[in-house]
Amino acid sequence: MGLLTPTGARVLAGGAGLYAAGVLLGWPELVGLGAAALVVLALCALVVVVRPRVALQRTLDSDRVRGGEPVLARLDVTVTGRLPSPGATVVDRAGDRTVDVVVPALPGGGRRTLRYALDTPRRGLVPLGPLRAERRDPLGLLRRAQPLGGAAVLWALPRTHPLPVLPVGAQLDQEGPVREDSPRGTVTFSTLREYVAGDDPRLIHWRSTARTGQLVVREHVDTSQPTTTVVVDTRGTADELDEACEVAASALAAVQRAGRPAVLHAAGEDVAAALHAGARTL
Repeated sequence: MGLLTPTGARVLAGGAGLYAAGVLLGWPELVGLGAAALVVLALCALVVVVRPRVALQRTLDSDRVRGGEPVLARLDVTVTGRLPSPGATVVDRAGDRTVDVVVPALPGGGRRTLRYALDTPRRGLVPLGPLRAERRDPLGLLRRAQPLGGAAVLWALPRTHPLPVLPVGAQLDQEGPVREDSPRGTVTFSTLREYVAGDDPRLIHWRSTARTGQLVVREHVDTSQPTTTVVVDTRGTADELDEACEVAASALAAVQRAGRPAVLHAAGEDVAAALHAGARTL
């Protein structure tokens, strides 16, 4: 669909006004100026009336970046018909920011790959697209947009800063409570399970093996390894929450680099919904 740009709307209004004034006042000069403006608009309409016959596919180098950092995108353009496709401008969007990618004219069946960067405004789930191809006249009077799909979601993660490992206490009771996330393979007996390839033969429980007829091994866990728990208060302004998330992410990254277990709790977070949306890490 062709749309007048603000400049095109002013040219249309001015041309129609001059033409009408020239006819009413009997001034041929005004009639000529008005007619010229309308003719220019008609010529521009001929430029944008031809729609680009292309299929677009956007591929990101990564669907996860740090908030405020750009992500590189690749745009594959394929002409879907046998006839040549005119040049166009493909408009992509990341949140409230847009980027224009100029696609040259291509022959029938032709292909072209273009690279560009998308800026992420801040931490959070950033909606991408949808992609649209636009035809614009050289004077900027008319624009015709053609939506071509390509909607997606980009994960803008909190930025992290170097922090020392947080000091944590230790549970000295080697026979402490067993949790589902307790590390495997240490000293505290947890349960018996079926033998799998790679298990230490010294852990085979021969009495249970003789009773069931299948190899059974003892599974040990470590109940004394301390766990760092980070709690995020989600109340406050968006800027305050961004800062809180940066601090939490930095603390968790430091603990994980040291090879220690960590747990994150965010007030009001629906963990199941986050996992369903594609969350993979703390």
